Amino acid sequence: MRFVTNAALAQKNITYQNLLDTWLMMTSATTAYDLYQAVRIRAVELWACSLANQVTTVELTWVGNASGAYATEKTATDTSVSLEPAHVRTTPGPLSPQGLWQQSANEVAFQLTCPANTVIDVEATFRSRFTAQTAAQNAAVGGVTGTLVNRGLDGIAAATTQIPPVSDGYV
Repeated sequence: MRFVTNAALAQKNITYQNLLDTWLMMTSATTAYDLYQAVRIRAVELWACSLANQVTTVELTWVGNASGAYATEKTATDTSVSLEPAHVRTTPGPLSPQGLWQQSANEVAFQLTCPANTVIDVEATFRSRFTAQTAAQNAAVGGVTGTLVNRGLDGIAAATTQIPPVSDGYV
């Protein structure tokens, strides 16, 4: 999934619920449900171009506070002052909470620090279960019943998200 920030982010928390809210099924104009019930993160990649003679830094921290698991925080960062973009590609530890299946929860998976117009690629695997669907954390705006839509990486509706998806249909 690809996202592009429309504002600078400073230690912006991305939760498992945010990740699962990126794929939604609309059941009314303002109600949406998660299409999937579990997520496992494979990698996250950040790209940010620096402006003339300015320093640009991108940073991702894997946060180790998921319930029932012990993991230390791991940070990946890169800084650029030239034509070469600041670039980070990082994967969670194989036994860290982010590298294992997680259900919708308000626990932080990772934190982002980056300038506006940063391209964020999230590689994740999603899984469905035959149980009741989880409602999206925030109300949708202007959705069409029965459509599959995307939401920003921060789980917020299109009008106010800081990390909109690169797709045609999002609410």
